[in-house]
Amino acid sequence: YYCSNMANEQSYLETKAKNPPVLRKRYGTRHTQAVLLFLITAIEFGTRINLPVAIVAMTTTNSTSNPDVPTYNWSWADHSVVLSSYYWGYVPPGLIAGYSVARFGAKWFLALSGVGGALCAILIPLLAPFGSWTVMLCRFGQGVCHGLLCPCCHSMLAKWVPKCERARLSAFVYGGGSLGMVLSFALSGWMCGSWLGWPLSFYAHGLVGLIWSMVWIFVGKGSPAEHKGISGEERMYIEASIGTGEPIQVTSTPWSSIFKSFPMWAILIGSFGQVWVLTTLMTNIPTYIANVLRFQIEENGLISGGPFLLFWICSFVWSYLIDFIITRRAVSTGTARKIATGVCKVLGLASLAIGFTFSAVHSRDRSSRDRVNKRSKF
Repeated sequence: YYCSNMANEQSYLETKAKNPPVLRKRYGTRHTQAVLLFLITAIEFGTRINLPVAIVAMTTTNSTSNPDVPTYNWSWADHSVVLSSYYWGYVPPGLIAGYSVARFGAKWFLALSGVGGALCAILIPLLAPFGSWTVMLCRFGQGVCHGLLCPCCHSMLAKWVPKCERARLSAFVYGGGSLGMVLSFALSGWMCGSWLGWPLSFYAHGLVGLIWSMVWIFVGKGSPAEHKGISGEERMYIEASIGTGEPIQVTSTPWSSIFKSFPMWAILIGSFGQVWVLTTLMTNIPTYIANVLRFQIEENGLISGGPFLLFWICSFVWSYLIDFIITRRAVSTGTARKIATGVCKVLGLASLAIGFTFSAVHSRDRSSRDRVNKRSKF
């Protein structure tokens, strides 16, 4: 039941914080919020990697049979600047958005992220004829808008998800990024090779983003207390679990101890390497597959999405496997996480290096055969 008296509600939270009630209903309002977060994560990650696929078609004359689809003779310098401009805008919001979201709530920041990113995607094919710098500006703006996503998701999960469900629902929400990249790689390649050409891929991603934003404005809420349709039982279940209403003691950040911590530097360096590799793959794989391996645009999208499909599947497999190992106490929590990190960083990168090495050798042999065939014709 929902207790309208705030004093009684506060007393209830205090007595149930250690032993939160069991909710009989399996699917609730919190799951709807998680699904919306999953969808925007998939949409924004998909929109992020749309350009790396589309730019191959934008600078290649034979990507579609429609002669009316424009192509551009951009230099490699322009090519690189356009691809990297997204991340110029993506980084700064992450440094300040956390404080703003905590102060004003996540709902409207997330709406801004969805609407702004979608409009920038729609503007790219409209402004591209004026030069690569217009695409760079659109991607920069898209990066600024998408930089709000992670702080908003962190805030929403902290306020909506009980502690006992947080690991699973967090994995579900952030797993949307990998699934979005898989779908976007495949669909972007197909759309770029279609009669409508590469502009279709930008319009499609932008339209999906706008539709999600409209749904979010009416359905999304920053916390259970703001949602009028949530049941009293579910609200009390969530708030008792996360301790809403308990006094928060604000303490100063121990910056000196943080920067002197070797584990912190190990995590920072490892995370930097992981993000570096992931960003490089997202940004450059389509160009590599097109210019080195010589695949068509439709095949390019499917091949580029392959690693991220396995990434999405294995993220769930590894999360359950590591939880199982820790629960059975086969090894300590720290050792289990080091094993997972080692497999990711060592075996994953080794297999990637071996694959690219063999593909480069195959591409060189195929280029040699093509030159021989051309000479034989004369």
